Amino acid sequence: MMQLKSGKGREILGLLAFLVVSTVFLGEAPTAIHLIGGALSLGGMWLGLRRGTEASSGQSEQAAR
Repeated sequence: MMQLKSGKGREILGLLAFLVVSTVFLGEAPTAIHLIGGALSLGGMWLGLRRGTEASSGQSEQAAR
């Protein structure tokens, strides 16, 4: 099973778990606007994680010089 290295990955899973739990316990199905907002949020988190990884790899290359 894949292990998450950062807390940010766990936040993404938390959001997805919240969606499932709210649907099950509240009986409220997500609408199109919820799905669009969720997709934008996850996309933003993905970009942030990707940008943070690139920045940290650049810093480690500079430290090696």
